[in-house]
Amino acid sequence: MAFSPESFAAHLRGLSRALLADSMDVEKTEMAAIVRSEVAGSFDSQADAHGAAWPARRQPASHNLLRKSGAMFRAATQHGAAGNIERHSTGELTVGISGGAVHHAAIQNYGSRWVPARQFMYVRSDRLERLSAPLRSAMHRIAFVEAAKYQAR
Repeated sequence: MAFSPESFAAHLRGLSRALLADSMDVEKTEMAAIVRSEVAGSFDSQADAHGAAWPARRQPASHNLLRKSGAMFRAATQHGAAGNIERHSTGELTVGISGGAVHHAAIQNYGSRWVPARQFMYVRSDRLERLSAPLRSAMHRIAFVEAAKYQAR
């Protein structure tokens, strides 16, 4: 069966609409878990996204860097923990820490005039492939359904 360029273009527009309309909530939940896992790794390695060690404390302390009470670590790595943010919306996934719950999180991550940056909210560039896998899976699922519709015409 031959298809015209016009019908194929219409199919591609339909595929685009299907991709935009699908919530991909299952995949976004999987991606959020990957981000939390990567962030937990940054706390363990005590290094930034480029592998540079976090700046040392000026004064010794009995606890690991950024883990005095554990609230920031839990907010960054545990779904549903106090201060944990995970929002799904059309075409978006937001994972982070609420500044209202953990006031010092942004200062620790980005640094300030008095506090050196100790970046912990990141996914290493060599790990982005892992993060994109659920998204590719969703795109394949949607494309397969749309292709079946197209072939059924």
